[in-house]
Amino acid sequence: MYAEKEKLLKFDLKGLDATMEGKFRKGHFAGVITIVNKLFNIVKPNRAYFGEKDFQQLAIIKYMAQKLHKKVEVIGCPTMREEDNLAMSSRNARLTPDDRKHAPTIYKAMYYGRTHKHDWDFKHIKEEVVERISAYKKFKVEYFEIVEAKTLKPAKGVKKDVQLRACIAVQTSTVRLIDNIIF
Repeated sequence: MYAEKEKLLKFDLKGLDATMEGKFRKGHFAGVITIVNKLFNIVKPNRAYFGEKDFQQLAIIKYMAQKLHKKVEVIGCPTMREEDNLAMSSRNARLTPDDRKHAPTIYKAMYYGRTHKHDWDFKHIKEEVVERISAYKKFKVEYFEIVEAKTLKPAKGVKKDVQLRACIAVQTSTVRLIDNIIF
């Protein structure tokens, strides 16, 4: 997909790439939109399906498509989960047995936070979620953000007609896991 010495697509993502994954993976989304833009130019699809597991990437691709490929409808596909609610990923095979045993804590903690979205302020929810995951000493939460789904801007609280997402990245002993849930 890349020609020799090819330049990445220069495109203003209006800050969608400046938070969460963008803080930890500088330049990652420039590569994503370059490849997806090329794919759309070659295939010329009516619809394109992307997983919601990497919710920020999905939001960025939707935005890019709205601006550069108006005829392409980008559709998010729900995150597939293991029986214990760990988000399915090829990375899961690289988890140590002990990390795999504790990995469902990530979803459980986010779900717990969601159940208190009307009771606690979001700062407290974020602290609780991070504390629950960090109780297993081999897990380090890189970020846990509750954001407005469309803009990825940090949410201050529940608002009528504004969908929220809780997004997380956790470094384990051997792999980095990401996940999110509708909040």
